[in-house]
Amino acid sequence: MLSISLTTEQVKLLQAMAGETARTPEDIARRAVLDAMEDYEDYKIAAERLSTSDGTSYSLEELLAKYPEDENVAR
Repeated sequence: MLSISLTTEQVKLLQAMAGETARTPEDIARRAVLDAMEDYEDYKIAAERLSTSDGTSYSLEELLAKYPEDENVAR
């Protein structure tokens, strides 16, 4: 269980968003919290990898040239 405090204006905006997206305010808040938690986990992984990196980095162009046929690389 979690309880948060919002200003009247924030509540109005949340209710409007809920109405426009056919979701409940609780669903929107839950998704926002889960997204923030995932972002934080991603940040921790990136920070750990940077702290153990040898400093080598690659440009997007270099990666595309190295993996031209990889369907997992967005083009």
